[in-house]
Amino acid sequence: MKVFRYGLAILVCLSVCGLIAFFCLPLLNDYQDTGEIRIQGLKDKVVVQRDENGMAYVHANNTADAILAQGFVTAQDRLFQMQVTRLFIQGRVCELAGSVARNLDIRMKTIGLYRMAQKQEQILDEKTRAFFQNYVNGINAFIDTCPGDIHAEFKLAGIQAEKWTVADSVGVLYYMGYSTAANLGTETTAQMLLETLGYEAASRLMPVNINADDPDDTGVFKMPPRETLSASLPAGPEAFAYAAGDPLLRPLRAGSNNWAISPALSATGKAVLCGDPHLDPRILPGVWYPMGLITPEFRAVGVNIAGIPGMSVGKTDHIALSATNNYGDMQDLYIETPDPQNPGHYLEGQTSIPFELMTEP
Repeated sequence: MKVFRYGLAILVCLSVCGLIAFFCLPLLNDYQDTGEIRIQGLKDKVVVQRDENGMAYVHANNTADAILAQGFVTAQDRLFQMQVTRLFIQGRVCELAGSVARNLDIRMKTIGLYRMAQKQEQILDEKTRAFFQNYVNGINAFIDTCPGDIHAEFKLAGIQAEKWTVADSVGVLYYMGYSTAANLGTETTAQMLLETLGYEAASRLMPVNINADDPDDTGVFKMPPRETLSASLPAGPEAFAYAAGDPLLRPLRAGSNNWAISPALSATGKAVLCGDPHLDPRILPGVWYPMGLITPEFRAVGVNIAGIPGMSVGKTDHIALSATNNYGDMQDLYIETPDPQNPGHYLEGQTSIPFELMTEP
């Protein structure tokens, strides 16, 4: 009987806590997310509608206002996700997770995605910069209008929402390219196989993809003689690094499932476009951010990456947009040889070159 009373008491407590969470947590973020929005920078009236799933549809009278509102609405829903992504790109996860993320931060600072984004920002043409800046202004407008009611995740994590910059958005673009490429791990494996097993054994183990749609592709692949490569390769361990990245050694025919049907072959008499972006939809919050942008100039509905303006995958009144990951060669592996006579230098052939040192906060 005592066990039953304890069990009943626990059940009642859990029920009360659940009801409190259900009714009170939404009040932590009670800012306006539908109707007309009034934020600095808008040239005309902008109205946001949301469907039964909370997906936002921005109605604006010009493209600039639509993109500014897109940044504002995206920040309403995904600002904490964007902040964490930025911390990852900049190598600042330690600020959130502590010393356990030290090696990750060192890796990302070494790769330097954010340094490249900052350089890219400086050379954007005027039209592109204005496009990004409108979106960024929308993000920062949300931060300014809700300083006391910022997402509960920030309060729980003990971090502050930081203003967004054009370089941050460009950094997300670089990160998407980096995170969806697959060849760096393959090149590292190839390097280890070459160093451990030697050329002949490694050449028999390297994976070769077969194009099932090509009747002439039998899967038979003959490795090129090592002699044809040796003339252009350096001697010693560097040779393995060059060989690992040489397309002659790994002619991967990477592909994915994307296709189209012409109007002549479809049941509706209209073209059909299909594409699988290969980004896991089960992740919460999702990789994709769904929304609609409606102006007198265009009507677009689809998904995009939080932190990047525009529409990556979706449709307008005239065209459909899709994307898929072909796991292309977007990363390169380099092996540097430290100068044994001067630890602060590395060797380029017989030339000793000083390492470039960068101090990161």
